[in-house]
Amino acid sequence: MSSGVGGQIWAPNVESLDQLVLILSGTLTSNSSIRVQATEALEKAKSEIDFDNYLLHILINGTNLEPQVRASAGLLMKNDILKNFNKKSNELKNHILNEIIKGLIDQQSLVRNITGNVITSLFSIYGVEQWPQLLPNLMELAKGAGNSIESQEGAMSCLSKICEDSARLLDVDYNG
Repeated sequence: MSSGVGGQIWAPNVESLDQLVLILSGTLTSNSSIRVQATEALEKAKSEIDFDNYLLHILINGTNLEPQVRASAGLLMKNDILKNFNKKSNELKNHILNEIIKGLIDQQSLVRNITGNVITSLFSIYGVEQWPQLLPNLMELAKGAGNSIESQEGAMSCLSKICEDSARLLDVDYNG
């Protein structure tokens, strides 16, 4: 798995991306031997430096994939970031924070829901002060001006989860 060079926008290696999609699909199969092999391969893939970038790419851009595979990528990314938050580079964190909201406009409700869960978890870490653009972006999506019903629903669901999970973070004055 490789990343872009010196500040360029990250792009996945197609072979690595296909391999990870195959692994994720394998973890979801009912065939136990395939599932065991895929789980072992997934453990190895977690050590790759761009692992979270690939998972984000699958969640946000994998529109031709099964929603369950995309949702699995989102949950893995969320769990990996929460578990290894302090080990992640600021570049990766910023990339995820800037890109994750795109999952709320997806046509698949499962992808929107998982994206909302990821955003809610990230918000519990970052809060308003470290992720100031999130709430205005969600409000803009929720207003619906030029947005689809799906994106409105995704934004409203996400806002609801944030209010439920981070009420204490929100019950503070920020810049008046």
